Amino acid sequence: MKSETVFAAANCHAQSILPDDDGDADRFHAYRPGVLEIQRFCEQTLYDAGRRREAYEQYSLTAQADSTYLNHFRSLVRRYPEFEPGDILMDLIEKSGQPKHAWFSSARKCELYDMALQCAESGPVNPSTLAIAARDMLQSHPNFAWRISVLAVKYLLVDYVDVSELDVITAVRHIVQGARNAGNLDEALDALCQVLDLRKKAQKIPRIVREELRRLGVSSPM
Repeated sequence: MKSETVFAAANCHAQSILPDDDGDADRFHAYRPGVLEIQRFCEQTLYDAGRRREAYEQYSLTAQADSTYLNHFRSLVRRYPEFEPGDILMDLIEKSGQPKHAWFSSARKCELYDMALQCAESGPVNPSTLAIAARDMLQSHPNFAWRISVLAVKYLLVDYVDVSELDVITAVRHIVQGARNAGNLDEALDALCQVLDLRKKAQKIPRIVREELRRLGVSSPM
């Protein structure tokens, strides 16, 4: 199937789903989901024609039909087994138009821990998501575990008025346990201090951190 045929079919499909009244601008702009439907139609047309690479590169990365970023990633891995999962993830980060931090869970599931850390560092990731990831990695990847736990404290500071004390305690425990397992507790504590210095008005969190470090038998550098 030639590209012209694909675009012609897509155009016909677009005409069939757009509002009938061309003069109704409000209705037209309200129908933005039609763009996604057109992208999905084009991807499926190329896919069915055996032009899988074009379908993947031109439409699949932006035609997100799944409820979460992780589900989108997993659906592409299943649909395009000829591409390495790591390559699919890198393409999604680069071309999907979504924020990099949104792909943290996908990178972790793909065991691309350096990339997952970069995703977490690029923007706020739910501290609960980071806590679960750290808990699961304390033994196998302790350096990764304590670093994302420091980020969990950082993102808890953003909402320090309503922060849960248990969330802070969990993050501190993961920092200490992960850093001890990795053999770099001093580095982890220095990183924690730097994060806390960013939000000096959030007095509640530094107090919780100091108390938990004391319970864990760690000399607080703060």
